[in-house]
Amino acid sequence: MPHDLSIYHEALRHGSINYQTGVYAGKNNERLEYLGDAILGAVTSDILYHKYPKRNEGFLTKARSMMVRRETLNKIAHEIGLEKLICAALNYNKKSHNCSISGNAFEAFVGAIYLDRGYKYSYRFIEKRVFNAKSAQFNVEELATKEVNYKSSIIEWCQKYHYQYSFLFDGQEDTSEGSLFHSSLIICGILAGQGKGYTKKESHQQASLEALNNIRNNQQLREEIRSAAYEQEEQITVLEEDAVEQEENEEKPESVEQPLVCEAETSNLDKILNHKERSWH
Repeated sequence: MPHDLSIYHEALRHGSINYQTGVYAGKNNERLEYLGDAILGAVTSDILYHKYPKRNEGFLTKARSMMVRRETLNKIAHEIGLEKLICAALNYNKKSHNCSISGNAFEAFVGAIYLDRGYKYSYRFIEKRVFNAKSAQFNVEELATKEVNYKSSIIEWCQKYHYQYSFLFDGQEDTSEGSLFHSSLIICGILAGQGKGYTKKESHQQASLEALNNIRNNQQLREEIRSAAYEQEEQITVLEEDAVEQEENEEKPESVEQPLVCEAETSNLDKILNHKERSWH
């Protein structure tokens, strides 16, 4: 049983209420969310550390990231009924694709449990609700080794082969669930993938995922990228050679033209020199 219900009420009070009521100094769940995020990360790290004693730091980090990601926390908040208890402004759609209000409230709720009941009770709550939740019924090893950050993967691939890449914003459209962003991934001037999402970051991830699939399954696309990269490298080499040649020309000293001495001037010089030689004797 909770000792102080007011802390839990605060955990379920979204900051949008302050704007709706005009009481900007009123309490909301942002501070508890900050605290709960730290507790959730610490407990999850502890459980994974002891559950997988032979796995390295990279595996544990990726597994923890997947366990506490916003999408998972949103689902858990929905499963335990926390989503229905959140007090938010009327114009907030808790179920929209790009809304993290439920997951944030879950973190704040964890922070409230920690303040009210302590670390041990928080540990048991997280172990039950996160690791044993329906949304978390997965193979952690499979999850941790799953390629999730598609954007990082495609960037690493481009950097490995020194390919130039860029993400282009293709526009956005308004839908009933929010703004939908469209993006394209260009590699060496070749369209490699396109994606859409309810944030630009999500659209980049989807474009990267499509690019990875296209590159793996389409040999012609790989050849086109390789050929375009070679042409770009050749152009860069030519430009660099032109730049070096121009610098050398600028640094080369100008030749000084020697004055021409005509035969008449030479004869006069000989007479002067001969006259001086005779005078010396």
